[in-house]
Amino acid sequence: MMDRPHKKNWYSTAGGILTIVAACVCGLLGFLSLGFYMMEGPMMWLLWQYSPFHFYIIHFFVSFLSGIFVLIGSAIGLAGGVAALTRKRFKLAIVGIGFIIASSIVGMRRITLSIFGPFGFILALLLGVPPIVFSILGLILVRVSRKEFS
Repeated sequence: MMDRPHKKNWYSTAGGILTIVAACVCGLLGFLSLGFYMMEGPMMWLLWQYSPFHFYIIHFFVSFLSGIFVLIGSAIGLAGGVAALTRKRFKLAIVGIGFIIASSIVGMRRITLSIFGPFGFILALLLGVPPIVFSILGLILVRVSRKEFS
């Protein structure tokens, strides 16, 4: 018996679009995280000069690294979304979705540490939860359509 060619369906396309949207929102989260890093700069200089404790400098450095991680994770996630949309490189699509989930969690944590009170928590939820949900849905759709990838 001859094998019929596999019929292409919409799962991979929908998963790729969800992943690209999640990567864009995650990129916004990364730029916001780096913006908070830039706002803390002058304050960190004063704390370095007049404080015997240099814990704040470590916080400043971790803030910078988390913003860079979120931006890099967003870029890898965008590449994974494009790979899922074009139905090429299944592993890149899965890794990209994983990076979006990890970057969103790091970005949410960074936002809640920068802005105290309910505004920071609400902002972190509004910008951090949609990429996680979209990425999980995209992961499910891309995994279901694995046979379509070349």
